[in-house]
Amino acid sequence: MVKAPVLPDMPRSVKAYSLSILFVAIAFFLNRTLHSITVAPPFATFLWAVILSAWFAGTGPAILAMLVSTILVDYYLLHPVYQLSVGPSDLLRIALFLATSSIITLLASRERRQSRKLNSILDGMSDAFLIYDRDWRCIRANRRAADLLGRDPVGSILWNAAPETRDSVVWDSLHRVMQERLPLSYEHYYPPLKAWLQADCFPTEEGISVFLRDITSRKESEESLKSSEARYRFLAESMSQYVWTTDEKGNVDYANHHFLNFTGQTFAEIQAGKTAKLIHPEDRARVLAVVGESLALGKPYELEYRARRNSDGSYRWFLARCELFTDPEGKLKWLGTGIDITERKKAADIINENRQQMRMVLDAAHVGAWVWDLNTNEVVDLGNTSEIFGVPKLDTIEVFMNALHPEDLERTKANIATALQTGGYDAEYRVVRSNGEIRWVRAFGSVLTDEENRPTQMAGVNFDITEKKRIEQALLKSEKLAAVGRLAASVSHEINNPLEAVTNLLFLIEREQDSLRLSEYIKIAQQELARVTEIAKQTLRFHRQPSHRSTASAGELTDSVLMLFRGRIAQAGVNVTTEYASGDMFLCYASEVRQVIANLVSNALDASLAGGKIRIRTKVITSPNLGRSIQVTVADTGRGMNAATQKLIYEPFFTTKESTGTGLGLWVSLEIARKHNGVIRVRSSNGSAKHGTVFTVLFPMETDSATATFTAAD
Repeated sequence: MVKAPVLPDMPRSVKAYSLSILFVAIAFFLNRTLHSITVAPPFATFLWAVILSAWFAGTGPAILAMLVSTILVDYYLLHPVYQLSVGPSDLLRIALFLATSSIITLLASRERRQSRKLNSILDGMSDAFLIYDRDWRCIRANRRAADLLGRDPVGSILWNAAPETRDSVVWDSLHRVMQERLPLSYEHYYPPLKAWLQADCFPTEEGISVFLRDITSRKESEESLKSSEARYRFLAESMSQYVWTTDEKGNVDYANHHFLNFTGQTFAEIQAGKTAKLIHPEDRARVLAVVGESLALGKPYELEYRARRNSDGSYRWFLARCELFTDPEGKLKWLGTGIDITERKKAADIINENRQQMRMVLDAAHVGAWVWDLNTNEVVDLGNTSEIFGVPKLDTIEVFMNALHPEDLERTKANIATALQTGGYDAEYRVVRSNGEIRWVRAFGSVLTDEENRPTQMAGVNFDITEKKRIEQALLKSEKLAAVGRLAASVSHEINNPLEAVTNLLFLIEREQDSLRLSEYIKIAQQELARVTEIAKQTLRFHRQPSHRSTASAGELTDSVLMLFRGRIAQAGVNVTTEYASGDMFLCYASEVRQVIANLVSNALDASLAGGKIRIRTKVITSPNLGRSIQVTVADTGRGMNAATQKLIYEPFFTTKESTGTGLGLWVSLEIARKHNGVIRVRSSNGSAKHGTVFTVLFPMETDSATATFTAAD
């Protein structure tokens, strides 16, 4: 195929007209060269310029070539030269040139349009198309051929471009078409492309035309189908399941050896439908009805039934499934599989029995059990959980969240988030039942993970601890009363001293005549009475139950406690030192924090001997779990505790003071610390050379932060 000269990238119309001017310019210089050698017809070379313009550029550029050629011939080649004038003798020649050029332009344009249309059709084909002449040179190829072969085959000799096709079906088939002039089709594998090709060959006037099609996918599908059928047979015989196939009407055409061995029947007996009598009488009508409906409606089925085993006559449970499929010939067939689920049935019965027993245990213990699916947020109530929460059905995590007391919602969410990280769940919260009743619940659980250690489920139990909470509140009140009793002696001692002073001063005032001395006695009496008033205020403040939290200084709270213990400290002969940090303000229930400090100071005094030391210090620290916190430390040089005692000090009613202690002080202190999202820690030694105890209490300054969970061991 002849190709047009290559021009730089430019708009298509500009390129066409530029090509036309180029052809005219070449014709002009060629004509001038010929005139210098011999006498040549003036329009001969320009006629070729018009023909080439019409073929390669189109009608418009061809007309431009005619006009420019006419002007150049008239100006440079016809006499008189170098002027535009046409004599009578030249007019006919110009008219003949224009007429011939117009006819050629029309013919070339029509041929060009037909060629473009043909090329468009060929390039739009999904098959590769090639034409070879009788010398096996490719004279035409569409775009698909270049894409398939990875090169432009036009102009190349077939056997040189693809030498591997010699001595192959390609050589034999193409030569037969060329010689016998008969159409022929063949398939072959072409290694350079690693593909299977189908060729449809037809004789033409030039030589032969070839349509190539990539059939690799079809070949692979055919091979896959053959191998899959063989694999299917192998798998069907190797499987422990019972496999059979039937035609569209339900006539059995295949059964694996497991099926035959179980039934003890021949394949002919199975085809005759004699397997129906092996189905348990109680299941037979149901099975036949389901199979009949499936065949009639063309829908798959799945069912469980019992069938008699030939070897021992026992009935076995089966799970049978049947699906429609299309075989390689396009026919609809049924594929059936049967699984012996007898052991599964027995296990399910055992599980149901165990579940009933577990439900009886849960009911007897008033415990709820549950499983939460973290992917679907569905909750399975294994027993009593819905009753504890007072909801009709606790089946989603949203029902659980909606039942929580508003004040406990965020804290419980934080506990769940911590459990998903640590794997263990331990929380206390209140639920509001549908009738408005508020109940306390304690929950324990564990997080289950998948192979990649991602949480998938949480399982746990719930206990209604409302009565336990009521008992704890009663114990708290009891401890408060005990604390009042312990403080009574100190308070009475503190009040008795100033009252004795006031009594003596009143006696002196009654007999004193000197006004100056009388005024001094009255002033001293007022000071002693003010001291009594302050002690009374501190006592009331110590035991007043606040309704809300307020900002307080840890140092000031400690001083208020020490004021009440001043008489007891002096009587014990113990040296008490304090060290308070600046800015030790935090949000708290002040009277409860005083009670904690009072319990720790009281225990330190009980453990200390005369001459001992007690050091009380407050600090502002940053805790890894609690953030910025107030740390209150009470350290003594008393007898100390052994490891066994330290493990029991937070248990209710545990005491080492025999008849003088209630065993509730540290338990109450721990509960108060937890109420403030805080923690209590202890270090103690009872050695002969080194002894004493250090209690440290942490109260978060940022009380709205996420609550950390601590145990008594912390």
